[in-house]
Amino acid sequence: MKLNVGCGSNILDGWENHDADLDIRKPLPFLGSSLDFVFAEHVVEHLNQQEAWVFFRESHRVLKKAGVLRITVPSIVQVWQHATREYLDLIKARGWGDGSIQSAVKHLVFLHGHKSMWTPELLITVLSAVGFRAHQERLYESFYPELRNVEGHWRQIGKGNNDLESFSIEGIKIQESTTPG
Repeated sequence: MKLNVGCGSNILDGWENHDADLDIRKPLPFLGSSLDFVFAEHVVEHLNQQEAWVFFRESHRVLKKAGVLRITVPSIVQVWQHATREYLDLIKARGWGDGSIQSAVKHLVFLHGHKSMWTPELLITVLSAVGFRAHQERLYESFYPELRNVEGHWRQIGKGNNDLESFSIEGIKIQESTTPG
């Protein structure tokens, strides 16, 4: 079974797709070790870090051994270091900033209901502490065919802008949980 949380309009065929109908800050309504994949695109940043920890722990609980959690989130670091004129113009046109690099970063921190920001290193560390073997994966790509081309946020802002703004981490469940809540 494959679970897509915070899916918005990104409905994936063959997946159980949930958006506001599933509160990922609470225990997931699935049996332990019952899922093969969990995918969360542009949703974890809407949780504070304590809530994200709960979601990661719950994902670990419901995934089978060797099951995979794929997280895709925005990167203020990538935006700061590589923002293009196209991206800055999009931010200005949508009313999310004034077209400056500073406002592009600010919009990711303060708008859209965001409560946390992540870097690849931070997300890998937290997922590792929860019991995953985690690594960064290229957007739209994965060793697992089920996780290739699952991202859909690009439909909202354009592929080039999404490539600039987003990164993906995959965590493979390597053991049953040994760490407390």
